[in-house]
Amino acid sequence: MSFYTALTGLNGSQADISATSNNIANVATTGYKRSRAEFGDIFATSPLQNSSSSIGSGTILKGIKQQFTQGNIASSLNALDLAISGQGFFALKPSATSNQTVFTRNGAFSVNNDRFIVDSSGQFVLALPVSADGSVEGSTIDDAKALKLALESGEAKATENMQLAVNLNSSSQVFEDYDISSFRQDDPSTYTASTSITIFDNLGKPVIATVYFIKTQVASGDNNTHKYQTVFVVDGNVIEPALSEALDTTSGEALYIDRFGQLVKESEVPKIAVKSISSPFYYLDDLNAPLASSAASVTGTSVEGAFEEVGDTITIVTDPLKYNSTYEASTDNTKTFWGKDFLTVRVDDEGGDKAFTSVDIRPGTYTAETLASEVERAINNALSDDKKVSLDPVKDGSFSIKFNQINADDEVVALNAISVNLLTDTFVTSDIFTSGISNEATPNLSRDEFLAHAQLRINDALNRAAVSADETSGSASTLGVSTKLFARNVGSAISTIHNDTEVFDFEYYKNASDPTSVDTTNALNKKHLLYSYYNASPELKVFDNKINVGANASGYTVVNDSSGLKVYLQGSDASALDKDDSTTWPSKVTLAGRFTDTSGTNNTSFGETKLDGREFTVSSVAEDSSGYKYLLLSTTDTDTVNITDTDIQVLHTQATDVEAFFEGGTNVFDGSTSHFGSNKIVLRETFKHSYKNTDVINESRGWKGGAVAEVTSSTAMFFK
Repeated sequence: MSFYTALTGLNGSQADISATSNNIANVATTGYKRSRAEFGDIFATSPLQNSSSSIGSGTILKGIKQQFTQGNIASSLNALDLAISGQGFFALKPSATSNQTVFTRNGAFSVNNDRFIVDSSGQFVLALPVSADGSVEGSTIDDAKALKLALESGEAKATENMQLAVNLNSSSQVFEDYDISSFRQDDPSTYTASTSITIFDNLGKPVIATVYFIKTQVASGDNNTHKYQTVFVVDGNVIEPALSEALDTTSGEALYIDRFGQLVKESEVPKIAVKSISSPFYYLDDLNAPLASSAASVTGTSVEGAFEEVGDTITIVTDPLKYNSTYEASTDNTKTFWGKDFLTVRVDDEGGDKAFTSVDIRPGTYTAETLASEVERAINNALSDDKKVSLDPVKDGSFSIKFNQINADDEVVALNAISVNLLTDTFVTSDIFTSGISNEATPNLSRDEFLAHAQLRINDALNRAAVSADETSGSASTLGVSTKLFARNVGSAISTIHNDTEVFDFEYYKNASDPTSVDTTNALNKKHLLYSYYNASPELKVFDNKINVGANASGYTVVNDSSGLKVYLQGSDASALDKDDSTTWPSKVTLAGRFTDTSGTNNTSFGETKLDGREFTVSSVAEDSSGYKYLLLSTTDTDTVNITDTDIQVLHTQATDVEAFFEGGTNVFDGSTSHFGSNKIVLRETFKHSYKNTDVINESRGWKGGAVAEVTSSTAMFFK
């Protein structure tokens, strides 16, 4: 019996050694987990035997256990080799139709002929499906599918850049006065050397590109470099050369060659003053055969008096309201011209059958020299092929403006985004799209039209975000503009040019202490809006003060003679001006009213054409021999004129808290030179405050001396 017990020990040792040997044999097997032999004691007793005094009968092998501990992860050259870090198994199916699932930690996978991912035994790797948006479909092993590679081909891409390193024979023939038109691909005598390279078109098709080198200069004397002209031929077709600026591929900066012949970026070029250093010019004529040009012919109208002396200027206008002040409206206006259709041109018209192109001149004041430069710019612009900005209603219809704010804890807090809708009409697009921009399939705008329209839409979106149109909501305080509100009124469009000077009185509320709870006591001020048509050029101004005229002993309200222009004053207004104290006088005044009742010489339309809407400098306040006080105004007119009209007003002291202007013009966006007038008059506060229109309206006091009335056309805003 003792022999048998010892024999079980030998058998157990043999099993343990066999397990260890197997572990050693599989040390290079991918995914292999070591085995461990586990033993148990052989022990037997009878029911009547005392177990505490029994001796065991040896040992027995109870089983071989796999040890699933983390192994070392090794690298491989197979892109499909995978390893698991931590717990888990790869799930596989023995065949495509099998319902059995097997598990392994061996991640040595490959692709079979049907593009399935399999292991070395051909078993199919299982994976959970993934939808188009990247989300995983399913969560259990039953949802897993055999992993298969999709059959896709790459998109062909044309060759965009190529680099050549060539070594040319320095002793080769020099082509003196080379004419590029003499180049022939099939004649080696027309070029120095050539080299070819395979490139690809946008369909992935290979084509041959050949570069031909023509030596045009040999190094000698001051010219210490060899010079070559190149001809680039692709698939038998000569590519016309185009000059382009060399740019750094990383930063996009311009590249230069320094004095050592090295390429350097613009930011690396030393900032030094260079004196008396000349550089060779390279002309486009060096690369192409020069073409003879024929001189252009110009025909037009001769305007006498436009540029009589050096330094004389003319004015170009494009505002329709100022058309009557131009030469086109009246040939008496030799200093102001209409900029629209300023001239028409046609080029390359040997046959005389090409249509004329209209050229517009930007508004402004020009000397003869600057006008010539502007005409050149305008012609180039009119004949250029600049494309328009096309708005895609789906992709480009709107965008958002986001603001961040620093809170009390110095944390950045994102505010609600402000949406800007570009498919809502402004006065810019209303003139372009008669049916409205929102009804256009793809609205097309020029650069200036788009910038003006976008600026107006941004202004409106920001204003409405700060204070809503009905003034019941808004984020003015959050945006930090609660103390920068102002009112803005816009009138209806003027359909035709109004050719009379007019004065409109209005009452304006202003509380200098700027309370939110508005106290309107003594806060109403009377203002005077002037629409001047002097010199047939409409102009708007707002004045703080108005003086009424009075008649002298002869019944004249305005007298002009060799001593100057006298405007007689009404009693109450006259007493406010001290003829001996110039501080009581206005420095400048503007006359407005009716000047039809006149007498004297050469005065048929003197008042209408030379006084109405015109600004004058006040020379003095004086009294005539009868004691009637008058303003003496500076003028160069010497006609003798006596005017008896009393419907004449003298305006002075231009307002600083309210302004008036024609909507649009050339200031729609920063740097704008095009005119986008809407023919509407805008009355706007320049005084900024925290109260809104409804704060003023809701006060328990009369508006203009009567019942409370709501000013519906005025809306609080803060962006001009």
